[in-house]
Amino acid sequence: MMLQQIISRAAIQAFLAAAALGFVVWLAAPWLVDRREPWDADWPFYSASLVLGGTAVTWWLPKQFTATYVGVWLGQIAALALLPAHTGWLPLGAITTGVGSLFALCGALLGNRLRRFSCE
Repeated sequence: MMLQQIISRAAIQAFLAAAALGFVVWLAAPWLVDRREPWDADWPFYSASLVLGGTAVTWWLPKQFTATYVGVWLGQIAALALLPAHTGWLPLGAITTGVGSLFALCGALLGNRLRRFSCE
């Protein structure tokens, strides 16, 4: 069985968009909130950016909850691994960003619900 038969095109697109979102949250945090780690910023930045991002991804590509969650999580892990200011955070960061990515999952559920209401 080919990979394309197992994973849909929409799931791949949602994963890539969500991974970019997760990476950009970490990349932009020093400029937007003057903190190296987005979770150290004043309360709404980290959670709100993930909720809004997850909402946007599933508004665009509905029913891609798993791809959105995994994409945001792995995007954040990639930021921890690749951005020079975060190199020592990878083991703990993998766990904490997995928990933090639940905000994106909540956003994904919200985006799917909003899309369903707007299309009815």
